[in-house]
Amino acid sequence: MAAVGARQAVRGGLAFNADAFAVRTATEETRDLAAVAPRVYRLRFAPEVGGAWSASELSSVRSRVELGVRFDGGEAAPSRSCEGATSVEWLRSDDGRSRAARSTG
Repeated sequence: MAAVGARQAVRGGLAFNADAFAVRTATEETRDLAAVAPRVYRLRFAPEVGGAWSASELSSVRSRVELGVRFDGGEAAPSRSCEGATSVEWLRSDDGRSRAARSTG
């Protein structure tokens, strides 16, 4: 298994994310199953936009939205799909507490 990823902030809350991974595994032949040695890989590119603002003297809010495209391939039929992610995080500067909500799909 191998994986690599990168994130480059551009300006004004805009960033670009890219990642890739590859997996190779093997199984031996059994009485009921044939031996296999499949390879699987995934490539993903996802622009991200986010920002932060002060909610009060002691707290701030950060939000992020990411919309990406993904290519899955390998021994099975390749596929292309879209995915999205959002997050909102509340942070307190006096005691370091935070609360976050995230979703992906």
